[in-house]
Amino acid sequence: MTKFSRWLCARMAETGTRQHHLALKIGVSDTAVSKWREGANVPDTVSLVKLAEIFHVDAVWLMQLAGIPLKDGVQLSANGLFLADFERLSEADKDEVRALVQFKMKRANGKK
Repeated sequence: MTKFSRWLCARMAETGTRQHHLALKIGVSDTAVSKWREGANVPDTVSLVKLAEIFHVDAVWLMQLAGIPLKDGVQLSANGLFLADFERLSEADKDEVRALVQFKMKRANGKK
């Protein structure tokens, strides 16, 4: 197990969160969550931000715990919003940043 997988298992146990329900909230498969819990995989950046929101922890701290550095040209501001120098990002990275911003905007507006 990794530091991240131990943390995830502990938080799920503390909050009574079941794997299936967590997968639904994040928008991933049960298998993905199972692999995170086992330490076989780590979530992508979008899923990590969603986990941070669900468990009320800092997204940057959670990314560090999972061993995922922020991509070159991408930063998190103090309030958890993503800032990017889009000129330096690949199209895939731009899509990931857009997805994160949309997620944060929906949460800010009270949508799930």
